[in-house]
Amino acid sequence: MDLKHKIVNVIMCYETKCGGETVATEAILKELRKLPNLRVLSYSQFPLTHTDFIRFFFWIIYSIIHWIRIIYSHRRVDWVYATTFTAGVAAALVKSFGSYHIIWHFHGIRIPPLPKNYWGKTFLTQSVKHWAVNFLHEFFLNRTDMVFIPTSQSKQHLLRRMPYLRPSIVRIVPNGVDLGRFHPISLKNRKALRKRYGIDETMRTLLVVGRIEKQKGLETLFEVMQFLSLSESRVRLFFVFLHLINDAEKKYKQYLDRRIDSYHIKKMIEWVEEPKHIEDYYHAADMTVSFSQLEFFPLTMLESIACKTLYMGYFAGNVGSFLSLIDKRLIIVNLYPDAIMTQLQSVFSLTPKELRKIQQKGYDVVKHYTWSQTARIIEKSITDFANEPPHI
Repeated sequence: MDLKHKIVNVIMCYETKCGGETVATEAILKELRKLPNLRVLSYSQFPLTHTDFIRFFFWIIYSIIHWIRIIYSHRRVDWVYATTFTAGVAAALVKSFGSYHIIWHFHGIRIPPLPKNYWGKTFLTQSVKHWAVNFLHEFFLNRTDMVFIPTSQSKQHLLRRMPYLRPSIVRIVPNGVDLGRFHPISLKNRKALRKRYGIDETMRTLLVVGRIEKQKGLETLFEVMQFLSLSESRVRLFFVFLHLINDAEKKYKQYLDRRIDSYHIKKMIEWVEEPKHIEDYYHAADMTVSFSQLEFFPLTMLESIACKTLYMGYFAGNVGSFLSLIDKRLIIVNLYPDAIMTQLQSVFSLTPKELRKIQQKGYDVVKHYTWSQTARIIEKSITDFANEPPHI
């Protein structure tokens, strides 16, 4: 069947307030709706907010029922495009009543980890969570037709974590960046932004953007800030974070606040919750940093580099290979705080000419990653799937 002149009907099912996952999904949705051969409807749902045993499973059951009702009412579409596993499970359950195919767009592992240092009740409940959600993933992925992932590194990670996933259905769909929003600004405008945020020209300003989660390497971040406080008198950190939506995030934020107090670095750190214009913080900062060991293709990397603000990150996922296209001095390979401090100081000591060269090289790389390009890759994947000979 040739899809050149056929309208393909798609419903997209995703969760709101999930950080980069929601940003990416809504950006892709916007671009897909511009394509003449696709007609895309979208439905969203609130994310998991409580992780205790009862409410955890209540949310899963409620979500699956919620998605079953929506998908069943649209069972004559061509594709169900899910970014959350509960929608994937619902699509798999309803599939025999419809004629659609299923896409799952992977943005991160949602399977709770197995307990390591717990015994008794905690060990039991965490183990049940892990195996139950793992079973649900296996159930719907065995009935899924295509899986989109952002990088080849994430493909290898996913195949190790989910041995039941068929490699033949995996497609690489890279993330993008909105170059209309995230772009370089003039030196005059940058100085005005820094003045607004109380940053003078001699102050070194670091930026972190993301969720407050353990796997983001935040304890290392604040240890680095403690080291910098002893050697650099004028350093400031802006931490831009999403509204805390679940109990685990709130407890972890309280823990981090206690660590910050014990390090005597509270005056160096400014917490910024969901600013309307996040691009202003990229423009004002000297460097965006990430010590996360669980990244695949972070949007913050693309956004920062698109604003011509340096990005230094741990080499998880494709971060290392991407930054190697720009400057290897931006790749963190050693997560010891003193080593990171030395690496930061080395980059800070570069001449303005050297910095401009790195910034321009980064922009030349990142400008090829747009959400419109991502949407075209998705459209081509759907078209190619329809034109493939049937599997016997």
